[in-house]
Amino acid sequence: MNILSKLRGIFKGFSEGFKENAIGLIELECAEYENVFALLIVGGLVGIPSPPTSLTLRLLPLLDREIEMMTSGTLKLDDAFGRIAGYFEV
Repeated sequence: MNILSKLRGIFKGFSEGFKENAIGLIELECAEYENVFALLIVGGLVGIPSPPTSLTLRLLPLLDREIEMMTSGTLKLDDAFGRIAGYFEV
């Protein structure tokens, strides 16, 4: 095995690591966007001005997954900082 193939293997390892880290951050960002979407739709429950009722009722079936995420997210609220630190591998 020559030095060129060893360097190629090292850079491939770095590349895979960066890809996995980037994918994790994108998944975190998507989850946050879904939370914001759900908050916009059901914001009236917490005092945030919500869109017109007809629009909310049309979008409500799309919130099935977000409602499940919000429900599961409330169970993890005691360690929110730990969850964020885990994504950044702190």
